[in-house]
Amino acid sequence: MNKLVIADDEKKVRNRVISIIESAHIPISEIIECDNGEKALDIIKNEEIDVLITDVNMPQLDGIMLAREIKKLGCNTKIIVISWYNDFDYAVNLLRSGVREYLLKPINKDDMINIMRLLQNELNDEKKEYKDNVNLLYDQIKHAFYHRDFYGDSINKTIIKLKHKVKETNYVIICTNYKQEKNISDNEFFFDSISGHNIIMTNPKNVNELLEGKLKGYGVGVSKVYNDLNLVYLASKEAIGKRKDNYFIRLNNPNCIREEKATKVCEIDNIIQLIGTARLETACKYFAILVNMVKCCEIEIPQFEGIVTEILNKIQSNYGGIIEEKNLNIKELLNIYKCTNIDTYSNELFKLVKIINIKITNECEKYKIKIKMEEAIKYIDENYKNEINMTMVSNYVSMNYSVFSLDFKEYTGKNFVNYLKDIRLQEAKRLLDETDMKIIEIGEAVGYENDKHFLKVFKGAYSVTSSEYRKNIKNGRMIVTL
Repeated sequence: MNKLVIADDEKKVRNRVISIIESAHIPISEIIECDNGEKALDIIKNEEIDVLITDVNMPQLDGIMLAREIKKLGCNTKIIVISWYNDFDYAVNLLRSGVREYLLKPINKDDMINIMRLLQNELNDEKKEYKDNVNLLYDQIKHAFYHRDFYGDSINKTIIKLKHKVKETNYVIICTNYKQEKNISDNEFFFDSISGHNIIMTNPKNVNELLEGKLKGYGVGVSKVYNDLNLVYLASKEAIGKRKDNYFIRLNNPNCIREEKATKVCEIDNIIQLIGTARLETACKYFAILVNMVKCCEIEIPQFEGIVTEILNKIQSNYGGIIEEKNLNIKELLNIYKCTNIDTYSNELFKLVKIINIKITNECEKYKIKIKMEEAIKYIDENYKNEINMTMVSNYVSMNYSVFSLDFKEYTGKNFVNYLKDIRLQEAKRLLDETDMKIIEIGEAVGYENDKHFLKVFKGAYSVTSSEYRKNIKNGRMIVTL
C-alpha cells in the first residue's frame, strides 16, 4: 500500500486509527491526516491515494459527500467510513456512494485490522493485474510501431481494464537519440530503434520536464497531442519528421550559404578516393558541402540518407580489413540519427575516416620504405666490391642519413656496417672455396683494399684465418659460419 488518508476532525480518532494500523504492521509508504473533507478531496485530486478512512460528520464536506465526489473523479481509492450510526438504510446509502467498508465507532481493533488486510490483498492483486495489462498495452503499441497497423478492439479492451489507473489517454510521442534501460516506467513507454529512432510515449504534462531533464542536450522531435491510440503510428511518424528537421536544422530561406552545385551525388566516389591521401581535408570538405545542401533543402533528407549509406558501404567494401583490425563500429554510423544532430554525426564520421586514413598512410609509408630498402640492398649487392659507406647509399636512395640508418636496421635486422661486412665475407668464403685466387686478391675483390684489415675482419668473424679456412675446406672439415 502506498498512501493512506485519514480524514476526521477529531485528533484522538486519527491517532487511534494510526495506532491500530501500526500495531498490525501493515506496510504503508505514507499516512496523511486531514481534519476536514475538503482537504482530503484536494489531496485525492492531486495524488494517487490507495485508501481513505473518513468520518461521516465533518465540517465543510462530510464523509458521504466526500465519497460521492471521489466516485465522480473515477478514482480507484478504497473508502472506509467510520460512524456512530448503526442503521441499515444509512449503510446502504454509503455503499451506493462508493464506500467500500463501514465501521462503527468506537472502532474495534480487530475489525479495522481485518478490513485493512483485506484491502491490502485486493490492492496487491490489482497491482499485479495492472502491471500485466500495462505490459500488454506496451506490446500492442510496439506492434503498431513495427507493423504500421493497430488492433483497435484489442487496445480498447486493454484500456478498459486500465480505466481506474489511466485517467486520460492523451499522449505525446517524442523521437530522440536518448536511450534508457527501462522500457516501462512511470507515465511513459520507451521503444528502441523504431525506424532508426528511439521513441518515448508519455503524458503531455511530462513533456517540459523531460525536455529540461534527461532529454536535455539530445536531439528531439515532439508530436502534437493525440488521444486515439489507434493513431500512434501516425504520431510517431510526425515526431520522427520533426526530429529530422531539427537534426538538420533545415534553413529553407534565400540567405542560406550555398556551395558549388557540382558537389552532388557524383562526388561520392571522390570522397572515397581521397581517403588514404594527403587530400583528406578535401574529402571532408565535399561531405560538409553535402551537409550544407541538405540544410538548405537543395537535396531532400531521404536522398542524403541514401548518400551517407552509399559512402559507408563503399568504405566498408574498400577498407573492411582496416575496419575489422581497428575494431571500428561502422554499423553505428549507418544510423545517422544515433547522434544529436548532423554536425555531431559529421564529426563522428570524420573520426572514422581519419583513423582509416592514418592506417592507409602508414601502410603506404611502410611500402615506400620497403621499396627504398630493396633499392639500397640491390645497390650494395652490386657495389660491395667498391669502397662504399652508408652516406653514399642513403644519398643514392634519397633518404636522410639518420632515418636511413634506423629503417635499414629495422628492415634487415642488422646495422649497415654489419650487413656490408656479412655480404663481403660471404663472397670471400665462396672465392676461397671455389677459386685459387690469392688471399690478397680475394680481399680486394670483396672491397677490402687493405689486406691486413681483411684478414683481421675474417678471423674475427669465423675464429680462423682465411688460409686456415681454405685448408679446412679442402680437407673436408666443417666450418661454422656466422
